[in-house]
Amino acid sequence: MNFLIKKKSIYAFLIALFSTYLIVLIPWEALRSSNYVDRANYVSYIDYTLNKTLWFDYDTLLSKISFEWGWHKLIFIATENGLSSDHIFYIISSFILFISILLVTLKHNYYSFLFLINPVFIDFCFSQMRLAFTMALIYLAYLLYQRKNLLYIPILLSTPFFHTSAVIFLGVFLVATKLEQWKRLNFMLKNTIAITAGLVLAIVTGPLMSQILGQLGDRRAEYEDMSSPVLYMSFWVIYFVYLTIKAYTENLERNAFFYVSLIILSMVFFNVFFSGYSSRFLAACFPIIIIALLQLKSKEKQLLLAGYVMYTIMLWYFWST
Repeated sequence: MNFLIKKKSIYAFLIALFSTYLIVLIPWEALRSSNYVDRANYVSYIDYTLNKTLWFDYDTLLSKISFEWGWHKLIFIATENGLSSDHIFYIISSFILFISILLVTLKHNYYSFLFLINPVFIDFCFSQMRLAFTMALIYLAYLLYQRKNLLYIPILLSTPFFHTSAVIFLGVFLVATKLEQWKRLNFMLKNTIAITAGLVLAIVTGPLMSQILGQLGDRRAEYEDMSSPVLYMSFWVIYFVYLTIKAYTENLERNAFFYVSLIILSMVFFNVFFSGYSSRFLAACFPIIIIALLQLKSKEKQLLLAGYVMYTIMLWYFWST
């Protein structure tokens, strides 16, 4: 058994390595119908702007988290060692892709990583550098945790210093892990807790986001409209309704991947009404949601996968035109 596990790990590692190499070679921004605005902002900051560690006073722990001291320090170290924005983008995109493909492959099968090749996740990997790096660290920490390697602790503790929203994602994963561990808790109550957590996230990332960020002095409070298009989220809204029905009608033991998926998708659903910002959360948790989708054990699974493939093709069409 140990030999089979090691063999699968080696194959998964090689698949992740080779697939990552191929994916990062594709000029995604050149193929896209519009430029990556966030990527352009990162280029401006990394290549032409004085690093914030040189002029901003991070005198408290809260300021280090709210103004993401770790990210600016990392960029400072990278640029001081001769790396340009292109080098940094390549490294971060490769990192998040490799860890995500490895995670999905280890949790399902050798071709399951193909479900990650979706505009939602590709755009995330190649434009949302800061959050992509943070999520790669979180997924790496999970893989280390699975192997009882205590390095996962300092890695997780470092993530809020790279992206403030890491606190939210760590909270989601903690709730999901506890729901998996609470075997005696009624399954309907578990589902209700997960959906309620998603509702709270929808409220916080919707009407209350600007107020909260403003109190923290975060520049993102100035964004006027961060809502996600309904069409962009259509499949996930339908999938959430299906998942909720199955969750409340089947008394099954669910794992943390299922509960993370339920929390994030419930946030997506409620944000249709709250005009909240779901797409970045969906993209950040995309590998987990894909794992949960592939782990479904229901007669409708093939229909759902077919719907997902059609949805992905539709997104690629709109993405490229």
